[in-house]
Amino acid sequence: MGDDRHLSVELLRAIARGEGHPGDLAAVALAHLFELCPACRAAFESWRRELGEGIAGPRLAEYDVPFERSRAAVAVKIAAVETEQATARERVRELLALRADERAERLREQPARYAGPALAALLLDEARGHLPGRPRDAHAVAALAQAVLQHANPTPYVTELYARSLAHQANALRAQGDLRLADQLFQAARFLLKAQSAGDRIVSAELDHMEGALRRAQRRFSEAESLLVRAVASYRAEERLVEASQVLLSIGLVHQYSGDLKRAVEAVKEADTLVSQLDQPRLTWLVRHNLALCTFEAGDPKKARQIFTASRGLYELFPDPWTQLRRLWLEAHLTKAEGDFEAAESQYRAAQEGFLRQGIGYDAALVALDLAMLYAEQRRTGELKRLAEEIVPVFEAQDVHREAAAALLLFQDAVRTEQVTLRYLIELSRYLERARLDPTLPFRRPA
Repeated sequence: MGDDRHLSVELLRAIARGEGHPGDLAAVALAHLFELCPACRAAFESWRRELGEGIAGPRLAEYDVPFERSRAAVAVKIAAVETEQATARERVRELLALRADERAERLREQPARYAGPALAALLLDEARGHLPGRPRDAHAVAALAQAVLQHANPTPYVTELYARSLAHQANALRAQGDLRLADQLFQAARFLLKAQSAGDRIVSAELDHMEGALRRAQRRFSEAESLLVRAVASYRAEERLVEASQVLLSIGLVHQYSGDLKRAVEAVKEADTLVSQLDQPRLTWLVRHNLALCTFEAGDPKKARQIFTASRGLYELFPDPWTQLRRLWLEAHLTKAEGDFEAAESQYRAAQEGFLRQGIGYDAALVALDLAMLYAEQRRTGELKRLAEEIVPVFEAQDVHREAAAALLLFQDAVRTEQVTLRYLIELSRYLERARLDPTLPFRRPA
């Protein structure tokens, strides 16, 4: 029994684009009816025997020939789609092997070679995979998908892909802190989907998820939650548990940023329930890490340590710096809560240095403030002053934006004049978390 007897997304999309005939669906349905279902097959065979015994009706051959022709036509179309997909994957590999500044030139030189919705769809999958760790790469690849679609025939599917390419660029810009341009691109994406009067439910859910993340960054928490709840409902209705789990993580972040830590934990626990049904190690790691972090921030470090310890095997699956530095950072929080300040200091230092080596100055700044709080709690004024003198010059060469850098300068001045307090450090840390996603947000020194 071959796969040519099953419906495929590619076949349905080909029909929607006008590249296939609706009658192709009937052939697939007949294949299922007559060859996969024993009961229907038995009825059909019985009827064939009756025809052979002389009951009035068309000869069997009159049914078999068109049926076989339809099956052959479907097989040819499916083979063509598979060939198109294989070609598109090869084109993606070719483009991504080039430097970012060479890709647009290659498209201009060979537009026919790098064309078609299949190529654009694969590029969007690639762009999604670059987040959250590499937002600049995500933006570049999503923009490449948009360029591929520039000269495509304006079918509903192409319009849908174009809208998705804009939304993925917006999502990458949101992750980089450019909320204004991200908002504009989301509006354009929504307009395109609305203009075609219909949209795939999964595509709408994808946009809801990404736009919900933008509203969260804009601190428009009610709007963010509404969009994300709608996305979860759509994904669950379509039994897309991976995507539903990812959106639940985003809902957890909305509650975390708004200060409702109890609901944040509940949302991440719900995501944990879903991923337990899946074979998705990376997603499972992310859910468990967020669950431990939310539990810690909600005031239960003992439970957070239990979750963290039970997840050690997941951390070991992913040796990349992005994962391991977040493991080290969380472990430093837990170690400090357990009273082992010497070990916590060492872990914070290692995490800070690791983020600096990776060029992730913002996270390094936040870890430095955690270290400053440890020193302040122990009244280690000398170490606090040395830390303040060390970090500002380093962060000026990193990716900390102007308002955040100004806040760090104020921190340095407050330490020098011995006016810094634990409350000051907590407020500065909260500010940096908010300002990560809104570079225009100024810091107001606590009274």
